Amino acid sequence: MLFCKGFSHEEALNTRVLIYHNILSSMHALINANIRINKDKWTTTENRVVANEILTIEPSSAESLWTHVLGQKILQLWNNEPLLQDMYAIRHTFQFPVANAVDLITQFETAMHQPTNDMLLRTYRKTTGATQWSFFYSNSDEKDILFTTVDTGGQRNERRKWAHHCGMFSFLF
Repeated sequence: MLFCKGFSHEEALNTRVLIYHNILSSMHALINANIRINKDKWTTTENRVVANEILTIEPSSAESLWTHVLGQKILQLWNNEPLLQDMYAIRHTFQFPVANAVDLITQFETAMHQPTNDMLLRTYRKTTGATQWSFFYSNSDEKDILFTTVDTGGQRNERRKWAHHCGMFSFLF
């Protein structure tokens, strides 16, 4: 995407695993928040059973365990359980891993087959260490302009590495 060529089919398929992981991590956070804040209260017994089933699936194993049925159960739980939506509304009070989780949950069918460019761009990826790459921007009136991008990671424990890049003009996070 950086070089205006879009994502290859292979990149899109590889990113699906991260999308599944993000959906499961988000559902785990919402379900656990409901258990902690609402004392494990659910509107129906069926919703409680589905929530417990989702909690048994580790996000790290999302690729091998993701099925259409699991996606449907997650979507059904999201649509039928107002307490989860209440938890989403107060997500700033607990650690919620993915900003666009609701979009991912409601569009999981698309993610299963061919994720959109927006899904791919907004997919949360944990980065560690500093990764640097350079590219030229061609302006018709001027000569090529060299841009250097450094990804230092965005996790709190990675931010101390930003100090090593103080000669930069700007930081994006």
